Formats: sequence, structure tokens, C-alpha cells
Amino acid sequence: MALYIVVHHRLDAPHDKWKANKWHDDDRIASITTTPEIAEACRKADVVYVHRCCWKPKGGRYVKPSISCAARVSKIDNSRSQPTVHFHEVELVGKPVKRRLYGREQPFYSAPAP
Repeated sequence: MALYIVVHHRLDAPHDKWKANKWHDDDRIASITTTPEIAEACRKADVVYVHRCCWKPKGGRYVKPSISCAARVSKIDNSRSQPTVHFHEVELVGKPVKRRLYGREQPFYSAPAP
């Protein structure tokens, strides 16, 4: 089973919980600031898949959620309450997802790789 992290798009309505996340572009994650539990799951995973939530650009059309990319963990900055997971070898995936998640109720999950 593969690890999927549920992440909001960088242009989604700003929220303190995800504003520290960094992106290379609209589809490729650079780093996330997260909980110790999610950081540990990322550390243990060979590849982390990003389930990017739906979003709507200002004045634009609704963009459906997707598995936007796959990445490997390059390092984890240790912080007791909010570690930062840095990624490298980030590759586009661009697959649609079957379920819509917001990241609050289920910030990560396991499923077969896309």
C-alpha cells in the first residue's frame, strides 16, 4: 500500500494549517509543515503521493482534486509540534481521485499506488 497525504493547493483560500506548505508549481509539492504523525508516516514511506484538494482560482473554473505528484522525502526538520517534510525527485502524476477530501478529517491514507 502507498501513502497519500491530503494537501490543499497553494492558491486555495489561505488557512494557517497549510499556508507554510511550499510548492514548485501548481502540481508539484516542495515541502509540508505537518503533524509529527504525518511526518513519521512520510519518513517510513518509499514514495509519498500528494492528494491535492479541489480548488478554484480567482475568477477561474473549479479544478477537481487529483493525485498531483509523487515524491520522495529528502529530509525532515525536527520540531516537536510542527515538523517540516522536504521532498525531492518530485514527479507529476495527474490522476483523478475517486473521493473528495478536505484534509481536516483525514489528512493522510493508504491505498494502492496509482
